[in-house]
Amino acid sequence: MKGRRDRIDVIISILKAIEYEKKGAKPTHVLYKSNLSHKLLKQYLIDLKKRNAIVETDDKLILLTEKGRKFLRELKKMKRFIESFGL
Repeated sequence: MKGRRDRIDVIISILKAIEYEKKGAKPTHVLYKSNLSHKLLKQYLIDLKKRNAIVETDDKLILLTEKGRKFLRELKKMKRFIESFGL
C-alpha cells in the first residue's frame, strides 16, 4: 500500500480538481476531490494564489490561471519522468 502523498502529489490533485470544473471549482469540491482537510487545503490554496497559479472569483469559485495550467502540465511531465525510473 502506498504511504502518504508528497507535496507534489497533493498540488497535482488540487490543480486537477480545479481544472476539471471548467467554469470554476467550489472550494468544497476541491476539498473532496483532493482528499484534504479544510485547514490543509486552505494553506495550499493560499500558496497557489501567491504563485499566481489560481484565482478566486467574487462568487468564491477557484479558477486555474494560464500559469497554473502550465504548472500542472509540467508537474505531470515531471511525475511521469520520475515514475519511468521506478521511483
